[in-house]
Amino acid sequence: MVVIRLYSSSSILSSSVNNDYCIDTRTALSMPSICYLYYKDCEICQEVHKGSEGQPPVLPKRTAFVPAPLHGEWASLTCEARPMYFLTRHFIFLGNTTWEAHYHFYSDPNCRTPIYSLSLKGTHSQPEPSKNVPGGTIVNLHSLGMLLTPQHRDMVRTLNMLSKGVCAGKAWKLGPTYDVTDTAECTSLGSLVPSTEYELVKIEVDPLYGLVMFLGQMPSDGSGKYEEHKRPTAYQEPLVHCEGEDPRQRVQNNTNHNGCSICVVSMWTWLGSLWCYLLVVNM
Repeated sequence: MVVIRLYSSSSILSSSVNNDYCIDTRTALSMPSICYLYYKDCEICQEVHKGSEGQPPVLPKRTAFVPAPLHGEWASLTCEARPMYFLTRHFIFLGNTTWEAHYHFYSDPNCRTPIYSLSLKGTHSQPEPSKNVPGGTIVNLHSLGMLLTPQHRDMVRTLNMLSKGVCAGKAWKLGPTYDVTDTAECTSLGSLVPSTEYELVKIEVDPLYGLVMFLGQMPSDGSGKYEEHKRPTAYQEPLVHCEGEDPRQRVQNNTNHNGCSICVVSMWTWLGSLWCYLLVVNM
């Protein structure tokens, strides 16, 4: 099997003064598009290979689980681009309407030089099918706690220079984890506690990565994420399922799957756990 990976520039959304969306300068590479030149056992690969610009391939529609079952651990597949920094994401849904999110920010596009880590925890509403996005699920994430870990001297210097009431009031040092739950005006980090984020979620089976989760794509400046009428209608890059209960077990009795999706559950769960282990080791 010969594989070619195409990396295109990643678009970073921001909102203008009149709330129209615009595209910032592209500063990183997005998830690769993979072209299989030949693989006799891959029906989708053959369809892509036979397609052309004038006659694009017609691919089978993926099955999304609606509403999305929020269970288990999910982590970034690649280093993701954000304004100023790059990051990896790690979400944990505990199955009892509680959740955690860990954001690790870096200064380089390979996510090798950490700047700081931000962790959120809280509760979430019951997932419901989206009325506006076919295959999507809406859920409200309530943030009740926040932790911050400075991992670079420049970040420590910046935090110590901030004025009072803006993530300040602490003698910041390199390395320790600080509880900033009570710092309600810590807007410089892009997150507020307590708060509610109005999310869009989709879970489906990817033929390459297995079980993946997509969260809603918001403007990169964070505007609108605490406003219900601005709930996302598009998705970010996917998160791969790491470990824990397979969310599909919750819906298999009520959802029609193709044979391949069911037979690869164990393999994809193992591969997902391996990917998340490698991701954590390299942080």
